[in-house]
Amino acid sequence: MSTNETTAKEKPDSDKGGPGSGHGGGQDKKVDLLIIVSGDEVEVKAKLDDELSEVVETALKKTEHKGRPVTDWDLRTESGEVLDLNRTVRSYSLQDGAILSLTLKAGVAG
Repeated sequence: MSTNETTAKEKPDSDKGGPGSGHGGGQDKKVDLLIIVSGDEVEVKAKLDDELSEVVETALKKTEHKGRPVTDWDLRTESGEVLDLNRTVRSYSLQDGAILSLTLKAGVAG
């Protein structure tokens, strides 16, 4: 029975990033992103596994741009690439100090 108990305890750990999945605890690592929202700069601390929609929502709240839903905004890199808000910070390899701009999508009237 103790073998089964040990196995049951080990399985959840392997799903949480045990040995071989990186540095363990990296899931909680945060990066500081600078988001420019219609000319206003705001810093957002984001976990690597946060979806960009969460980052956008935080930036909009901090800059008090609450009148539009997250889906009305485009998040872009400095080079102009539009980022998919359903992807994570990690998936784009965003680093501390990354500068992103948040603008209303074309055709969204106020």
